[in-house]
Amino acid sequence: MQATNPLATRSARTRFNKAMRAKGVPAKVCSRCLAVKALSAFPMDRSAPDGRASYCTACRRATNAEHSAVNADIRREYGREYRAANRSRPLDIGDGHLPKRCAPNTSGGCGRLLIRGDFHRNRNSPDQRDALCRNCRARKEADRKLIKRLRLVEYWDEIGAYTCHLCQRDFAEDDEIHIEHIMPKALGGSDDRENLLPAHAECNMRKRDADPLEYLPAVLAERGIDFFKAIGGCAE
Repeated sequence: MQATNPLATRSARTRFNKAMRAKGVPAKVCSRCLAVKALSAFPMDRSAPDGRASYCTACRRATNAEHSAVNADIRREYGREYRAANRSRPLDIGDGHLPKRCAPNTSGGCGRLLIRGDFHRNRNSPDQRDALCRNCRARKEADRKLIKRLRLVEYWDEIGAYTCHLCQRDFAEDDEIHIEHIMPKALGGSDDRENLLPAHAECNMRKRDADPLEYLPAVLAERGIDFFKAIGGCAE
């Protein structure tokens, strides 16, 4: 008779994960494979108590693959219907010379009278063109990225992130600073601010898509820094 895994029930996993958080141990149990893994092995989830999803990244990918395989026929049929519907709404050809006015300043535009060729295509618009001209759309996107970066810098100032996340050295005035994903997006990381920290450009390029729990301990050990003690470590 096979022994039952003590973490097989949801209540047991909840108690275990709560105990890990209370002790400051950066780990939890996956609800699918029942393996205890580092928090970095789980995708971000702001609604969870520890900010991580209940399934590890590997199980999340396996679940998505299974779902895709089961619903492959439905997805293909939906794709055919979607393409057929859009083929019945062809974009106008040769209308680039026709006049069109950019949205007013109150809507983020410049209000200038231009031609349709100065606007991006947009199937949802009556004239199948964007409301903002290309220059206004580019400026709005640049402003959005700048605001997002400024908010990220304010967050770094709140948590005291004044050094490179990867080498723990201070930044010089002429250093190129990259926004480093703690858990790479290739391994399931997100663009949430909790997963973003400043890093030297060369450090970020050297790390690439490596798992932080595999990369950082060796890098910081070269400088005499214990990685696990630096992040709170495991209770003895």
